[in-house]
Amino acid sequence: MGQTEFGNVFWGDNGHLILEWEGGYRPANPEAVNFQLPPGGQEVYRTDEYEDFNMNHKADWFKSIRDGHLRPAVDIEIGHRTATLCNLGNLSYILGRKLVWNGEKQEVAGDEQANRLLSRPQRYPYVL
Repeated sequence: MGQTEFGNVFWGDNGHLILEWEGGYRPANPEAVNFQLPPGGQEVYRTDEYEDFNMNHKADWFKSIRDGHLRPAVDIEIGHRTATLCNLGNLSYILGRKLVWNGEKQEVAGDEQANRLLSRPQRYPYVL
């Protein structure tokens, strides 16, 4: 990692992506900026109506509601996965240790303390 106090490193089969916070966004690695779609790959749908990314995100969501047949580019499943990564990064920072996520089971592998922090206690009869 760089000179920051905290951040996230996502390891994949073909490399890694480093995200850091320095009071602003760190530019993406050259590999991400210069990414070329592999043969047989599909370009992800996105809206480019506005210069502002957040406005494009909102416009895409409204379009999916208006048209009624499109899923937004960032649907609930992607939103869940994104929020999970953010929560895991924060948990790792709070606990001061590396966490290994099991996406299939939706739990931190072998870490009961971290798993307890994934949700808050629920009050009967309002339980899931």
